[in-house]
Amino acid sequence: MSNYRIAQKAYHPSRLNVLVAASDGYNRMLMREVLRSLNIGEIHVASTPKEAAIEIIERKLSAVLLDENLGESTGLEFTKRVRTELPPQHREVSIIIITSLTRRQDVDVARNAGIDEIIAKPMTTAAVNSRLEAVVLNPRQFVVFPSYIGPCRRRKPLSPDFQGVLRRLSDPLDAVQSRDEEVSKRTESMKQSMTKVQDLLNSIAPGVVLPVRQVYAAAQETYVEALALKDVLLERCTKSLVSYVEANGAARPLDNETVAAHVHAIIDLVRSPLIITKEREMVTEGLEKLVTKKLKEAARAGSA
Repeated sequence: MSNYRIAQKAYHPSRLNVLVAASDGYNRMLMREVLRSLNIGEIHVASTPKEAAIEIIERKLSAVLLDENLGESTGLEFTKRVRTELPPQHREVSIIIITSLTRRQDVDVARNAGIDEIIAKPMTTAAVNSRLEAVVLNPRQFVVFPSYIGPCRRRKPLSPDFQGVLRRLSDPLDAVQSRDEEVSKRTESMKQSMTKVQDLLNSIAPGVVLPVRQVYAAAQETYVEALALKDVLLERCTKSLVSYVEANGAARPLDNETVAAHVHAIIDLVRSPLIITKEREMVTEGLEKLVTKKLKEAARAGSA
């Protein structure tokens, strides 16, 4: 095992040196922002296989966060080249791939290419953090055989009592798929709840009062799903809508613009639940200020 694969006693994100490799500019931005939100010490960027190879050779990287597409090469093709073509002192770098291909056969192909860890799209901050933690604290042994060069692919049985995060390529696929399916279902449920409110907004005539109980039920459903997804800003946005409807009460008409602002913001956050950025924080804070303003206006009107 080279210096690349010495298990650390503790996980310190601020000490990590991570390369982001992706051909798509938007994906690079998302990956970089996720790492920033985790307080990663050094973040480097590459958009082509050549750039990525140079970064690996010139820097002592903790890991490579690799998109499934890297210019003229796929992420797996690039990984094979790293394992077989780079000098021995550099080919052992840990590689984490972000991919939309997560079927059993796809996972096997990734393992055979020399991938250390896999993250299913859409990626989450928690998933990136857990995979980085895995390669830092529990790096796979690097093996060299005539037919394969890369991290050890041996599957270890998972204890039936294990309750931790499923983070390794060797995790049972049905458990990984179950987790991903749960996230997908919760995300889709939130979209449907907000779509219901959006449809109500679009269908009523100007001046017609929104059906408060229907809006409240949809807001509550969305808030519960946001709690389960553990997206802090999404929780705050959905809670803001719930709080507004609760404080407004069933007897008073809801302000359609306030409800619409929440719906649009929540749908946007659900579609991009990947990173905590200043833009998302500004949207959330704006909604909370709007609710405070509207409730004060309603209170003054009621006392007049």
